[in-house]
Amino acid sequence: MPDDDSALFFIKKVIALIENEKLEDELPAIYIEAYEEQADLYKAAGHYIKSFESANKCRYLSRFGADSCITGYNSNLMALYSYGQQDYHSAIKYFKESISKVMNCEKTQRQYYVLQSVMGNLGLSYAKINNYDSALYYYKSAENYLLDNEGQYYNDTISNRIFLEQALGVVNWHISSLYKTKHCLDSAEKYIRKALYYVDKKIIENPTNDLHIPRFKLDLANLLLEKGNFREAEVILNEVKPLVPLFDAEYLSYWYESKRRLSYAQNKIEEALYNTKQYLLYRDSFDMRLKEIFKLDVISSTNVLEYQQVIRETELKNKLQQSIIIGTLIIIAILLAFLLVISRTTRRQKRTLLHQEILLQAFYEDAIGQQRNKISEDIHDDLSSSLAALRFYVLDMKNKLHDSQTLNVVNNISEELDAMYNLSRNYSHNLKNNTKVNINLFDFLTNVQNKLNGTALKIDLDINKDELDKQLNPDQSSQLYYIFSELLSNSLKHSKATCVNIMVKFVNNQCSFYFLDNGIGFNNLTVKYGIGMDSIKKRIEHLNGYFNIEPSKAGFRLHGYFPII
Repeated sequence: MPDDDSALFFIKKVIALIENEKLEDELPAIYIEAYEEQADLYKAAGHYIKSFESANKCRYLSRFGADSCITGYNSNLMALYSYGQQDYHSAIKYFKESISKVMNCEKTQRQYYVLQSVMGNLGLSYAKINNYDSALYYYKSAENYLLDNEGQYYNDTISNRIFLEQALGVVNWHISSLYKTKHCLDSAEKYIRKALYYVDKKIIENPTNDLHIPRFKLDLANLLLEKGNFREAEVILNEVKPLVPLFDAEYLSYWYESKRRLSYAQNKIEEALYNTKQYLLYRDSFDMRLKEIFKLDVISSTNVLEYQQVIRETELKNKLQQSIIIGTLIIIAILLAFLLVISRTTRRQKRTLLHQEILLQAFYEDAIGQQRNKISEDIHDDLSSSLAALRFYVLDMKNKLHDSQTLNVVNNISEELDAMYNLSRNYSHNLKNNTKVNINLFDFLTNVQNKLNGTALKIDLDINKDELDKQLNPDQSSQLYYIFSELLSNSLKHSKATCVNIMVKFVNNQCSFYFLDNGIGFNNLTVKYGIGMDSIKKRIEHLNGYFNIEPSKAGFRLHGYFPII
């Protein structure tokens, strides 16, 4: 049989021949198999990057050739490489792809081995990124898959049956470790006992020296120690003791760590210290610095006088730790008392500030009330009186006129004065009683439109009354009233317009409104806003809206919008 280097050289020649002669389409199976074999050989030689590239090439070719089995096997190889590079997220992606592809392959022994391996490796990858629930799911899937297909193993050789029991034992051991990480000790104990059942069964059928049993038993003993079952833990550790000579440094450190925990639990201080030293010795058996610290080997470490000294040192350390703990608790108590004082002071300050805020608010409300009363009285005494006198003069003039055209004009003026007089009385009353004026926007605009009918200024309205009443609340309707009222006033006074267009639309929970006239316009970069435009700006901001004025010499255009939710 040729060695790996010769085999790799031969495979490269085959691939080069196929590619140089353009035989990829004629020999697809051989081409794919060559890349698959090259990936395996690179992996065996430790060239993982080249192995990954060859597996990826094979995966691509098998996808192109609709061979899902080879795609799945190479996805598994790429996942193993990613796992070895600690790229666990990529490993998970490739393992999942491998499952989806291999699951549809022909039911062969290779498929069974690959699938159970991939499921277990998926669990291991998820555990590496601390996604323990997904890890448990795939480990249990691997266990169920092995049990559902155990006939595939039992109908074959003894070695395959041994593999099945060993695989079930390892899977259940991983599940137990995950439950222990999640602090579910009962579930962890259940699955480590299942793991022991499977490996014990394997040993009975084929007695060999297998270190899975002592490892699993040590895990079970540590679980029992955590649960406080010291008696059974001691029994299990004694069962493992005859196998200690077979252990390597890793198993020996785990053994002495378990014995140390049991000794401390049983209050056997000297034995606990001995096991601690042995645990440290084997854990760092390749660390010469540790040996220099202990100056001991396994045989001489039982010197009683030396252990008595270690015990005294341990007791002093314990007293020192107790002193540190007590001092820490005293400091914490002082800090808590300090924080309590600060908290009480802060609460008193907050109460004082709140009281002052309430007094200030009351003073503010009182001042506002007085100011409103003063304005109400001024409107009633001055404006309303002046309007009443003006009404009297207009009525007197009306009674003396006989020309029908002039009489019609005077009637319009009289009606407008009546409206102004009633509106001023309403404002005065509402200011006095701190109530809001309910204004019907649509009625106001149509009334203005009718009044200006036949004059030099024409008003076009594009407003749906039902939609207006449905979408706007009273405050929003009132604000629009004041905005349009000011804009109309500006058009009448300044713009020399002959046509005004007013539109109100509702789209996507927004109210959009437009005011356009064909007057002389203005440039908002050179003209300063007066009180009216400032009022419009503040009202739109009150509605949480925005507006834009287009500077033009051919008319005035304002577009605004605000949310209606």
